[in-house]
Amino acid sequence: MHLFRRPANGSLRWDSRGRDWWEQRVSLFWKRHKTSITRRDALAGIPILHENVRIDSLSDGLACLKVSLNRGPSFLDRFRPAVMEKKYELDEFGSFVVRQINRERSVLDIVGKFQARFRMTRRESELGVVAFIKMLMQRRVLSVVSGTVEA
Repeated sequence: MHLFRRPANGSLRWDSRGRDWWEQRVSLFWKRHKTSITRRDALAGIPILHENVRIDSLSDGLACLKVSLNRGPSFLDRFRPAVMEKKYELDEFGSFVVRQINRERSVLDIVGKFQARFRMTRRESELGVVAFIKMLMQRRVLSVVSGTVEA
């Protein structure tokens, strides 16, 4: 079957998203639609640290995240060490949030504990915690999963 040829019977076939045959073919070359997640679902998610992350305590009670990263498969990655370790020293706020992650607490629970501990408004604490967790997700330190998590 040719990639851009209309079906022989002239009918338009629809997929699960309601796109016809032309939109299905053209979407191969353009950006696909991303699934969106609601704010409620994001706050109900459970953050989980990756296996390659270690939490160390510093002398002043703050936390330090150490992330072990393996070298990638590309040509330029051959010039990097086989295992590279990144180190993130966290302030009081970040240390508190990271220590709250235990495979049971949701992001909403962490926001509530953060608000009670630092006496901030609900909006301030929610924006701060969500931005921090998002930054850790972008650096591949943790993931947020929905539902319950098995140990």
